[in-house]
Amino acid sequence: MEELRIWKKAFETDLKSISYEFNEMIQEPCLIFLEGNVGEGKTTFVKEFLISTLHFSAKEVSSPTYSMVNDYGKVLHIDLYRVEDVEELVPLELPLYFDSKEMIFIEWGERYFSYINQLLDDEFEVYKLQINSKNPESRDYKLHLLER
Repeated sequence: MEELRIWKKAFETDLKSISYEFNEMIQEPCLIFLEGNVGEGKTTFVKEFLISTLHFSAKEVSSPTYSMVNDYGKVLHIDLYRVEDVEELVPLELPLYFDSKEMIFIEWGERYFSYINQLLDDEFEVYKLQINSKNPESRDYKLHLLER
């Protein structure tokens, strides 16, 4: 795992600039595992990324907590928080969603890395974005490139 970038003590108001930097650093097509505790801001990051860099409106972007998969054209946002076992991923038919995607964000998915990795085309880069709160107002973001 190669560490690519760290953003320290970032506030929610910093997410727009972090999104731009993040977008310049990653290579598409890619999958990004979002790692952090409940309430750390995983969905908030994806929402700001989609709004800032891909020009979606706030009304178009929502949390996939209940739908599990939100499709934004070339971008997917998946939340596997409620998935308890890898067998529960099979009925989701993820390969159908992955086809022709440039970016796939997955919350709570790194525990299923080996399964998901098998579903990706060889050209996909896989990243992990760790989000950790240092206090209620700020977060640290660490971007890693994962080995496939």
